[in-house]
Amino acid sequence: MSYIRGLQAGNSVSAFIAGFAPYFYVLPKSSKFCGNDEDLDALDVFLDSAQGCVRELKLLDKFLEGEMRTLVKITFDDVGSLGTIRDESLHWPSLTISPQLTSIVLSLRIFDDTCPYEAFEASIDYPTRFLVDHELPGHGGWVKFPAKKYKVIPDAERECRSQIEIEISHDVVEACEGFGNSPLRVLSFDIECMYDNRNKSVPSIHPIIQISNMVVRMGESEPFLRVIFTLDSCDPIEGVYVRSYPSEGELLEAWQNFVHAVDPDVLTGYNILNFDLWFIIERSQRLTTFNVDLGRSKGSLTTHVNCIFHSDKYGSREGKNVQIPGRVVLDLFHHFPRNHSTFQLLSYGLKHVAQRLLSDDPDSQKIDLSYECIPKLQQGPNANAATRRKLAVYCLQDAKVPLELLHKYSIVEGYLKAGKEKQVPFANLLGPSHSLQNLGIKLAHARASQAVVSEL
Repeated sequence: MSYIRGLQAGNSVSAFIAGFAPYFYVLPKSSKFCGNDEDLDALDVFLDSAQGCVRELKLLDKFLEGEMRTLVKITFDDVGSLGTIRDESLHWPSLTISPQLTSIVLSLRIFDDTCPYEAFEASIDYPTRFLVDHELPGHGGWVKFPAKKYKVIPDAERECRSQIEIEISHDVVEACEGFGNSPLRVLSFDIECMYDNRNKSVPSIHPIIQISNMVVRMGESEPFLRVIFTLDSCDPIEGVYVRSYPSEGELLEAWQNFVHAVDPDVLTGYNILNFDLWFIIERSQRLTTFNVDLGRSKGSLTTHVNCIFHSDKYGSREGKNVQIPGRVVLDLFHHFPRNHSTFQLLSYGLKHVAQRLLSDDPDSQKIDLSYECIPKLQQGPNANAATRRKLAVYCLQDAKVPLELLHKYSIVEGYLKAGKEKQVPFANLLGPSHSLQNLGIKLAHARASQAVVSEL
């Protein structure tokens, strides 16, 4: 069972898509393979330790590298079943399963040379496979759930935080054309922390002292909600809801409840993967009263992983990746270097990006405030509600600038258009690897010509 997320007229919807079975193809390396029932029996014996997980073995004729070949299609009961194909005695490729609501990533590791079968399309991510096989658009496209074909989940049984939750069979979901972009809610945020005398923040030591938030509907230039969460008192700021708390744990809990209430489709900001989200997650591990759970799926803790990102500007660089079930994490710190051929900037720090790309708007520039001033404004000898207000204004501006960039350059709209055209989920467009972006097109072309993709 997988999920489709969406909204119309501002109502968020989570749909459980039931019944779609993952699969891939194999071809025996033996020259004795004839493509008959005896070969199926041999594969069945080979997969003996995975019995109970494999739904069907089927012989199919497919074009492989321009030549018609007989392959075996292995269909599994569900995504989790793929994770059972790990038995070392099979010398089978290890399939690492990372089940996320917005993306299920299958990483195919190097084959053992003694494996008697060669696999094809085994590393296709589950959402892309579903979209292509059902001829559905990718992220940003609309789908139709026919009347009387779905079940509305009662409130007491809901597993998600969306306003509407349903269950529907995969084979009745239809593509739906003629609609514009959905009114996505975008939350831009920024955090401020205490620093040491080297101007470094260490999550094991330094608390989070402020979190600024601005919420906008895609296509609109002005946020309809501005909120700042502060540790200790803060003087009022015009047009901003100021929420102050005596402890860091209470601040983080209140902010997480705010995220759940606003229910954004997109979380954005600048360097939020490598710093803001990473710091919040790491900091929460030191607070016994708070666990990070920002997604739309209840009880799914938010975590980070190390990965390699690729960009036109910097090539391959190590960084953090955070997937939040049901929400898209769009870090503009990755977007601009990834599209260096378009922007051609010497530096991609927020200050320089704003100066070059928002030069016509003085109110959209990053405020200058040295890191060493932050601890003084928060809890120095002369710190008070007024100095913390100065810090809050600085923090709010760092949440505002990314929204200005999103709007001026129609960044979210661009990703939605690409998702529809390429038949891939948003995660593939934002992922570390460029190859994932065109995976849907490649798979759709192969499917239309009765072929199997040999190289991904």
